Amino acid sequence: MPTPPPTYTTRLSATLWRYLTGGHHTDALTIHGHAHQAAHNTGDPTGQADALANLGAAFTRLGRHEQAADHLRQALTMYRQAGDRTGEASALHNLGIIEKLLGGYCAAGDHYKQALTMYRQAGDRTGEAWVLNSLGTLHTCLGQPGQAIEHHQQALVIFRETGDRDGGVFALNGLGDAAHIADRPADALIQHTAAHTIAAGVGDRDQQARAHTGLGHAHRTLNDPAHARWHYQQALTLYTDLGLPDADQVKAHLTAVTA
Repeated sequence: MPTPPPTYTTRLSATLWRYLTGGHHTDALTIHGHAHQAAHNTGDPTGQADALANLGAAFTRLGRHEQAADHLRQALTMYRQAGDRTGEASALHNLGIIEKLLGGYCAAGDHYKQALTMYRQAGDRTGEAWVLNSLGTLHTCLGQPGQAIEHHQQALVIFRETGDRDGGVFALNGLGDAAHIADRPADALIQHTAAHTIAAGVGDRDQQARAHTGLGHAHRTLNDPAHARWHYQQALTLYTDLGLPDADQVKAHLTAVTA
């Protein structure tokens, strides 16, 4: 089984990772809801916080961002009460991800910086790399490709040093997205192709779909609608099979390039 990617939390459970990559989001909500109740019944605050963070991850992938944020705020409070610094850093990072999705870029940046400082103080290279990757994604959203590329490259170096192939996929796709907004479609093709190859190898269909979407954008920019349509269709099939809201955006791109 591939290593759980801490896009949502460095403590993301292997069970949740399996459910998310398989598109079984309802099962993920059920099992971690039970885990939260069990931790509550036994008076295990850290267990409760972990379950809340995992629920937040599941809600995030379903596009239910407000619910995700609510669970992550609860988790953050409990981690702080328990003195769990790693959990606190993870929750801060995850909360930043939700805030970015909701358009709260300043708040997201603040939480990322707090999490990055805590991970570096703890010597947690894995956590550091994932936050750097998220900072790269934030800069892409802000239309700052130069800074985005710098952060994704820093993350990729660490992922390669630590042998984290899952993390490498996210960083490569991030570099592809940044190249796209920098109007460098040839570079985007290279990065997304590399990301897709690794994502297929580790069985991450979510990131395969993201790579296909990026490849569709690149081919569209290069005035190659046939290849753009093919990649958008692959992305749409994957996202639809996984039951993810990203399918709607890809469908719009497919419709536009077809028209």
